Amino acid sequence: MNFYNLNTIMDNVNVHNKYLLTSVVARRALQISEMKGSKAGLGSGDPDEKAISMALADMEAGNVQVQLQHETVADAIENELENETETKTPDVDFDSQENTVAQPSQE
Repeated sequence: MNFYNLNTIMDNVNVHNKYLLTSVVARRALQISEMKGSKAGLGSGDPDEKAISMALADMEAGNVQVQLQHETVADAIENELENETETKTPDVDFDSQENTVAQPSQE
C-alpha cells in the first residue's frame, strides 16, 4: 500500500481544503481511468495500478494544476433562476381567433 503526503499534495495542487481535495483527486482519477482504455502504458507502466493511486502520485509529484472557479452563492442562485426561466418560457404566439371555443346556440 502506498502512502501519500496530503500536505504536499495540498501545497502542489493549491487546494487547502481536504473535502475539496477529495473531489479534485476523484475527478483526476476519473480522467485517468477514462484514458487507461485508450492509451497503453499510462503513468508508471503498471497496468494493475489503480487510477486513484495514479492520481495521488501525479499530484504529489506536482504534475497536476487545478484551476478553481469562484462563484458566490448569490451568483449561483441567480444563474440557476435564469436557467429555469429560460427553459420554462416557451416562445409561442397564440392567435386568439383560432383558440376560441364556439358557444352552442340556445334555441
